[in-house]
Amino acid sequence: MRNFFAIIFLCAACCCFYSCKYDTIEPMLDGYPQHIGKIFSSHCATTGCHTTADKDFASGLDLSSWNALFNGARNGSPVIPFSSKYSFLCYFINSYPDLGIISDSIGNRMPPDPLPVLSHNDVDAIMTWINTGALSNFGKERFPNDASRKKIYAAMQSRDMVAVMDAASRQIMRYIKVGANDNVTELPHQIRISPDGQYWYVLFLSGQIVQRFRTFDDSFVDQAVIGPGNWNTMSVTPDGNHLFAADFSPAPAGKIVHVDLQTMTVTSSFDQLQNPHGTYFMQTQNVLYVTAQYGNFIYKFNFGTSPDYNVIDVPDFILMQTGASVNTAHSFDPHEIIFSADEQKYFVTCQWSNEVRIFNSANDMLLDSVSVGSFPQEMAISPARNLLFVTCQEDSASATLQPGEKGSVFVYNYQTN
Repeated sequence: MRNFFAIIFLCAACCCFYSCKYDTIEPMLDGYPQHIGKIFSSHCATTGCHTTADKDFASGLDLSSWNALFNGARNGSPVIPFSSKYSFLCYFINSYPDLGIISDSIGNRMPPDPLPVLSHNDVDAIMTWINTGALSNFGKERFPNDASRKKIYAAMQSRDMVAVMDAASRQIMRYIKVGANDNVTELPHQIRISPDGQYWYVLFLSGQIVQRFRTFDDSFVDQAVIGPGNWNTMSVTPDGNHLFAADFSPAPAGKIVHVDLQTMTVTSSFDQLQNPHGTYFMQTQNVLYVTAQYGNFIYKFNFGTSPDYNVIDVPDFILMQTGASVNTAHSFDPHEIIFSADEQKYFVTCQWSNEVRIFNSANDMLLDSVSVGSFPQEMAISPARNLLFVTCQEDSASATLQPGEKGSVFVYNYQTN
């Protein structure tokens, strides 16, 4: 009996010894599949580099665990699931032209000199892992489909892609291919979310379509053919059944098309407009506002009680300046329009006069004008804080800018002025 317990003890001790020996030779990182964790633990998450303790000296990137990887780095998301092509981690670790962008082309490589580069097999393994979802060791996705997840969408205009970001972590979750023609760059320019939050729509500068995707899983649903044009912006009606898209062309080619989203067909077109750009459809009234990019006015289409938006009177001209007459010469050049949450006020960026003009929506009378940075363009509203954010594309005078820098965001409290 004594010999039996001795044998059991000896076997347990051997197992413990070999287990500790294995952990010492091949330490594993939490959450990664074994083969990926082995590469990172040997070459990346080492003392002085991409560890939790040292990440601040390594671009903020912590590779010591699968969860830490997806916290991102100072310059964004290092790994985009299903897309090694857009995962910047791969640019730094790759030294092989047949696998894509190489580290020499970006002036830096990891691991740094004089350490040896990763092998072709290791780089290929990491890219394959990313392209198949960058799953954890238990096959878990970092950003699974979740109806409660809040997302941010950004059009990647020169790549015919849309970046989908997780609003909580601010990390890019996916890149979604958009457009109908793989042989032509269609230039996705604007994205709109349906009022019920079920769909997102994308419009193309050089395309002839508007496409619809589901917000739950970002899968393609269908598209409407709207014809050739310089398509810039769009608005969806409060019931989610109609869409208006602006063709940013000079008169007489400039137009607004009306798309029936239930049939995904164009039912009418409002033509001979002067460079229509920004659009806003009021939630409280059956009214569409459209900025005229060059000149001193915006269009106002009042549909009255029309349920189908097919019949329309000549649009009203809302002047940027009281007492002026309509003209298309450079003066204010209204670019974009946005309304306060209660729709009692609306704001127009005037890129020529470098200001935001504020109007009373009840009578379209000018309330105020606010000087901002050079070439104001897009706007966003924070209703909870009564703040208006204005991007000033060419601003070089802001005190926060360094020499050679340009561009600023102007913040305005529209309750206190």
